[in-house]
Amino acid sequence: MPGPYFAEPYGNADHCMVENMYKIASEGRVKERLLMILLSMEGRHAPEIAEIVHRDTDTVLTRLHRWNEEGFDGLHDRIYPGRPPALSSEEQNRIVRWVSEEVESGKRLTCRQISLYIAENMGKTVDHDTVRRMLHSHNRSWQKPGTRDHRADPALQEQFGEQLRKRMETEPEVRFFFADEVFFSLTTTAAHTWGEKGNRTVLKANLSREKIIDIGAVEPLTGENFHIFVPETTKNVYEIFVREFAKAFPGDRIVLIHDGAPWHNITPPDDRIELWKLPRIHRNSIRLNDFGVG
Repeated sequence: MPGPYFAEPYGNADHCMVENMYKIASEGRVKERLLMILLSMEGRHAPEIAEIVHRDTDTVLTRLHRWNEEGFDGLHDRIYPGRPPALSSEEQNRIVRWVSEEVESGKRLTCRQISLYIAENMGKTVDHDTVRRMLHSHNRSWQKPGTRDHRADPALQEQFGEQLRKRMETEPEVRFFFADEVFFSLTTTAAHTWGEKGNRTVLKANLSREKIIDIGAVEPLTGENFHIFVPETTKNVYEIFVREFAKAFPGDRIVLIHDGAPWHNITPPDDRIELWKLPRIHRNSIRLNDFGVG
């Protein structure tokens, strides 16, 4: 039967040195292991030490053995390299570049499609979770993309902004309004709710396809606005709106800026009203604070 196993002195590290290190140790695991060494140096057997520190005997024997083999270095956990990654850094960068190119071209990629790409082009089998973790590690997330009009011309946007800024500075007597339409659907939209399992909750709803259309114009500098409700969007309806808009601001010279909707292509009712077509823009590409409006 093998004899008891004890912690041996480590070089010049006597009991007092180990005791001082135990007192100043801040890391919980290291402090516990130093206590095991101290108790063993005092002649206590491994089963007795295990009972004091609430660990099993094999754990205590492991710590004592590492102390005798490695000294103070044995107090810390060993670092293991772990399983090598399924994809190298170069392969991951290649996949991320491909995903970015596909998304920018308008394609919708799933983890399954990316896994198939890896199998076909790299000869490796990678599950969906691995693909997801890899994309997250490269600062990618599953999200709904925004959209922008591919026909928008940045040069025209810049030109329009410069012209608007210049006119606002040189024509202080002119008022600048922005016009547009808004559509209010009367159809009820059902959202997620809590219901009984196995039975689909049915709500009473308005399934009409009717909608309310509001045409309006606002002056950003003052907040003054004008709007009317209309049954449809046609040139005749827009002519009525512009005519009523002109009556609401008698005597004022007004530039009415609107987008390129087909029904906006009309002749103004009088010389006081100038219709100015807004170029196709990316969302928020022309900002009011560019013209001194906070």
